[in-house]
Parts: sequence; C-alpha cells; structure tokens
Amino acid sequence: NNLIAAAERLQHQLAPAHRAFVRSARSLYLYAETRSDESSVHEALQTLSTAGLAGIARMLQALPMPRGFGSTTTMAGLTPKEVEILRHLGHFSSTKEIAASLGRSPHTVDWHIKAILKKLGCSSRREAIAFAREHGIV
Repeated sequence: NNLIAAAERLQHQLAPAHRAFVRSARSLYLYAETRSDESSVHEALQTLSTAGLAGIARMLQALPMPRGFGSTTTMAGLTPKEVEILRHLGHFSSTKEIAASLGRSPHTVDWHIKAILKKLGCSSRREAIAFAREHGIV
C-alpha cells in the first residue's frame, strides 16, 4: 500500500502506460483488501491493455484470484456497500449527503456505518476513516 501510494503521488510525472500500471496495482490491492469491486480490476486491466501493456494485463488476468484471495485483515469483512459508504465518509460527507448520493435513507446509511465501525473495531467515524486511509481504501 505504501509503495502504491508513493507511486500515486508521482503519477503526474509518469508516462500514460505507467499511470495505468499504478491504477491497476491499486485496484488489485483494493480487491485483495476488501474482497469486492472485481469490476474495477477488470477496468484497470483493460486500461493496461489499451496503454500498451497487454502482456502484463493478460498475465495478471491469468492469475488465480478467487473470491477472498489475499488479505486476512478486517477490511475483508466489509460488504461492497460498506466500502462505498466508507469511501464517502473519507470525503467527509454527511449521512444525509451519502444517503442522497446512494438513493438510500439516512437511517440505512447510519445502520451501515454502525456495521462498519463494529467490523473494523473502531469507536468513531474518524477512527474508521483513518483505518481506511491507512489501508488505501480512501
């Protein structure tokens, strides 16, 4: 995660193919950590192919990545919707703003936030956001 974050900070200096590679690395990392959002991995691999790195994309595509591959961290216990809500929290969105953007009620969003806090073992939204940033989710 730290290496990917360092590369992301330097993206403006990288060639398009290298930027695609960094995005792919982040997508694979997020998939490993959250065990969700497989579509972003496929999009990143397609971007790699388009950027002239089709061989690397094919190699990554061929790797066995069954559901649940990778990490055993507590992030893996979050549902895709909880990860999405956690990302919104990371952008300091309010419960009402999150509810409006997801087409859910504020009560439902609060329920998801309580589940996120419990699964991550956090006592506050800020602590959950810090944990998510540390793991590259936000």
